[in-house]
Amino acid sequence: MSSTAREERVSIDTSTSTTRDGGFQVVFRDGRGSWSPYLLDIYTTLVETRWRLMLLLFSLAYVLSWLLFALLYWLIGYAHGDLAPPPDGGDGGGPCVANVRSFTAAFLFSVETQATIGYGFRGVTERCPAAVAAVTAQSLLSGLVDTVVIGVAVAKMASARPRALTVGFSRCAVVNLRDGALCLSWRLGDFRARRVVEGVARAQVVRYAARPSGAVEVSYRDLELLDRHVVLATPATVVHRLGPGSPLYRWRPDGTGEEGEEEGGEEEQEGRGEVGEEGEFELVVSFTYTGDATGTLHQARTSYAVGDIRWGQRFQETLRQGPEGLRADYALFNQTSWVPVPRVSGEQLLGGGGGAPGPAEGPREPPGGGAGKTQRPRAPRPDPGQEGVVQEARL
Repeated sequence: MSSTAREERVSIDTSTSTTRDGGFQVVFRDGRGSWSPYLLDIYTTLVETRWRLMLLLFSLAYVLSWLLFALLYWLIGYAHGDLAPPPDGGDGGGPCVANVRSFTAAFLFSVETQATIGYGFRGVTERCPAAVAAVTAQSLLSGLVDTVVIGVAVAKMASARPRALTVGFSRCAVVNLRDGALCLSWRLGDFRARRVVEGVARAQVVRYAARPSGAVEVSYRDLELLDRHVVLATPATVVHRLGPGSPLYRWRPDGTGEEGEEEGGEEEQEGRGEVGEEGEFELVVSFTYTGDATGTLHQARTSYAVGDIRWGQRFQETLRQGPEGLRADYALFNQTSWVPVPRVSGEQLLGGGGGAPGPAEGPREPPGGGAGKTQRPRAPRPDPGQEGVVQEARL
């Protein structure tokens, strides 16, 4: 990527920029300083902070405010001569804060004031305007801190991210034949009893071109899906046809013949740089939907490398007819089986590539294998609640 006026650099893991749980493996380096973007939008920063760090920050905010005003009350008492009783045994005109003759007592009075406890033993008198002003300032600060703490806590609990983790994608994508055409598909499911109102699926092919200067150019191409609008009453399969107009129209299971291989001359290809290893790309998929319980908009996403796409396999059926309606067996959510599929591109299958179709791929390899080059070994993503779960859907 080109540098901006702020000298912002982006470091990208060119194997996959999107993790299985929807996060992004991008490290930003900003010329303005690493903390300035977070401090300019402190509320969003606190909402995105982890719970343990947020609780630590809020606890420090309370403790530091108690200590600050305790020190202020102690200094007011020290200046007024309240820390030691008058030598003649009188009241010396009365203290600023009654019964505060040490820093410990000043700290307790600060906690009682900010927490509005009001035991009645310690209190500000009208003889000292400075103490009255300090109590007023602490009361205002207490309301501000409480508002921020409650607002951030509620925003984090109502965040769409936890709900998005219960909508999962299959660990792999598959390529098989549908109505005589090669199709790329992956599975989408909701692992909660509450169903999604509606949602829209989206997929993009992401490629990274490394230029001779060392910069990385990222290109995005949308995939046209057969059924973009999905209601997740049951596990759904999202399908993209590898036909004309598809960025993967020339892609073959050996990772060659992709889009751009025959486009442009040699000089143009050299100027654009190489896209990693031959035939490598990243398939980023997402599902944006509305939860029926809260009406909040959520998004779940994941990515598939070339090694995560299994050629010549299909997903096993999860729906069965039960006595009270359809039964969805989520134990089969990630299970695939082998089917005969020619090892050719979609263009060759339709007769436009001029090459002879290769042999059909059948169940000759172990079921755990997958076609294509593996960009980066990744452990299977844990999908919450999918093992041994049978859910019923009455339609």
